[in-house]
Amino acid sequence: MLHDAMRYQATLKGKSQAKQKLKSAKPMMKPGAKKQPTSNAKVRSRQKAKLRDSGSIDDALGLILNS
Repeated sequence: MLHDAMRYQATLKGKSQAKQKLKSAKPMMKPGAKKQPTSNAKVRSRQKAKLRDSGSIDDALGLILNS
């Protein structure tokens, strides 16, 4: 009986971990939906925006070296 109680507690713990993973998961995409930009594209767009705002040479070099 104690073994069953231990297994039940383990399943409850697993459910809470699954809920936490679900919160951080990417949203499901429908077929034919536009693709999300890749992480490299996101980084590049952030660097471009940072360069536009600051106009510094360091930001320009970071953008050039990252490509």
